[in-house]
Amino acid sequence: MSSSTKAVTGSCLCGSVKYEVNGDPVMQVLCHCTTCKKASGSAFMANTLYKSDQIKITAGEASVKKYMDTTPSSGAVAQRSFCSECGSPLFITNSSHPENTAVTRGTVDQGPDAAWQPQMEFYCKRREAWLGDAAGADPEKRLPEQF
Repeated sequence: MSSSTKAVTGSCLCGSVKYEVNGDPVMQVLCHCTTCKKASGSAFMANTLYKSDQIKITAGEASVKKYMDTTPSSGAVAQRSFCSECGSPLFITNSSHPENTAVTRGTVDQGPDAAWQPQMEFYCKRREAWLGDAAGADPEKRLPEQF
């Protein structure tokens, strides 16, 4: 962990599940795939990818439930972790990249971070027509249909 990197803390909506992440992220992404839209209840899901071993659940581990999502277009299985009390989506681990885990951006406790910008977009062909390209995302790294 670099000296400028602070631990990131987060929690679900009801506060039953709390987590801490130490170290720099792998990348920050927006996902426009159908399953992320359904899981988030929104037009896309904002995630920060970390190495899986950087994430530690600090409270409420018994409240974390896992759903094995077999519907992603990539053909991989996405393990979606959520709070069983309030339903907040917390983490996603894709079977094609188990070394990385996505932390859902909306669960981060620190609030808005001006430095957070998506570096990549996934499934751009499924992006809502009223959404433009994400500011900060490298146009060369927009993945139309692949994770």
